[in-house]
Amino acid sequence: MAEIEDLERKKNELLESLEKVDLDNRHERHILHEMIHELEEGLHSFEERELEQHASGRNQG
Repeated sequence: MAEIEDLERKKNELLESLEKVDLDNRHERHILHEMIHELEEGLHSFEERELEQHASGRNQG
């Protein structure tokens, strides 16, 4: 469950940053890109584990 909380935290950080980011500033755009990438990777990993758990539950039943 901590994983979903971590994803929620990253999502909230990203949303806050979207309001504040200066798109004319290359450094800020880069940081924003990194935050998006981290969230994407976390979501992808979470979804893969969910699918694996679902598949293993079907195989056991």
